[in-house]
This record gives sequence, C-alpha cells and structure tokens, in this order.
Amino acid sequence: DFLALDAANPAFTLDFYRSIRDGKGTARDGTDLAEACKACEHPVAEGADICICLIGEDIDKGLTLQGVTPKGKEALSKAGMDEAQRPDGREQALQALLRERTSFRDAWLKDMRDQTRDLEGLMDVLGNCINCYNCRVACPVCYCRECVFVTDTFQHDSEQYFRWAEKRGMLKLPTDTIFYHLTRMQHMSTLCVGCGQCTSVCPSHIPVSQLFRSVAEGSQRLFHYEPGRDVKEPLPLGVFYEKEFEEVAAGK
Repeated sequence: DFLALDAANPAFTLDFYRSIRDGKGTARDGTDLAEACKACEHPVAEGADICICLIGEDIDKGLTLQGVTPKGKEALSKAGMDEAQRPDGREQALQALLRERTSFRDAWLKDMRDQTRDLEGLMDVLGNCINCYNCRVACPVCYCRECVFVTDTFQHDSEQYFRWAEKRGMLKLPTDTIFYHLTRMQHMSTLCVGCGQCTSVCPSHIPVSQLFRSVAEGSQRLFHYEPGRDVKEPLPLGVFYEKEFEEVAAGK
C-alpha cells in the first residue's frame, strides 16, 4: 500500500509526519497505520546505533540525529556531525504517544480475547484459513528449519478424508487449520514481537497478529520475558529451571 501511495504522492511521508505534528492523526489519503503499528509500544529503537529523532521534532526545520552507542557516535563524528541534544518536547511527545498506543493495544487485545473465549469463537476467527502458510513464511521468529505441516505427517490418504467425512457427517477443507495455528502459538508465542507481518500477508484477511499478540502477552508475562529487550537474554524455551511453574506440575 505504501509504495502505491508514495508513487501517487511523493510527499506522502512528509505529509504524514506533518499531520501527526499538527495533531490531525495518522490517517492520510484514505489509509491509516496498520493496527499492529497502532498497538506497538516501542516506537523508539532503543538498541540502535543512531536514533533519528522524529517524535517531537519539527521536520520542516530539520532532523536531529543522536549517537546512541559508541559505534553510532563514531559514525556521526566521521560524517562531520556534532553531538546533538534531544529535541525540546521530545520526551513529552513520546510519553503521549505511548499512552495512546498502550490504550489502543489493551482494547485491541481485549476484543480478541472476548472473541476467542472458547473453541467455537476461535474457529470463527480462523474459519477462513486456507492453510497457505503465508503467516509462517512471513513470521521473523518462526524458527523450525522444516515445518511439520509441510511434511508427510499431514499428507493423508484420500480414503482417510472420506472416513472422517462419513464419521462426522461433513468435513471442512482444508483440514487441520486450527491445529496449525495452535502449534505455531505454542512454538513462538514467547517470541512474538507483534510486527503484524502475518496479518499483512493473509489472503483471507484473518487478524492473525491480533490473535497471536493476545496469547503472546500472557506467555511473555509468565516467563518475565520481552523479545528484543536484550539479545543476550536466553529464550524461554531454550532454558530449563528445576523450580519453575510448580503450580502446574502440582495440578493447581
């Protein structure tokens, strides 16, 4: 969508930032930010070497570049750029943006949880899935080298489908769509960063990102883990602690 909008209006990006600066919101030319972006509580890349300060900045007067790491500061120095201070009002603008996004995120995830309180609700949300696996391919953290769903495990004989249809009186095709998404959730809900790529590539317009984030929020809270917070932090499913989730083992 962006490429088409930019081709039609080369000043689209500047108009977008001016609209935000002037308090007119993010909607431009009949389009708006993706919901995943509206729910993103990390608008600033804290781990980057160089920060381009757009939030709280008057882009018509210029942009402030900040060296965040020694590497970034060295790069700016070699480019002949002096160390810059944060723009006045940046922190206030950033906090206002975070409040807006957090409020949207909480309502967004609650809406999905309300829709998927039971299996019937989950089936309604995922009912149009055609097992194209676009979401798996687009996902930056779907880590299996060979997905079980593209192996012979789910390549059933034709007679099997007829037996299932006869037993149940009907058979939804393609099969195993719910199982596929539940498997992905189990594998990577602790790693989901809410980028929204899964929703963007879904030909059936299923809100995959909204669903996965609604699950991931709980998983990550249980493990006290935030993906991307620290590259040296071990992945939750990659470590084992002898005393962990004892209430689950005890059946409580």
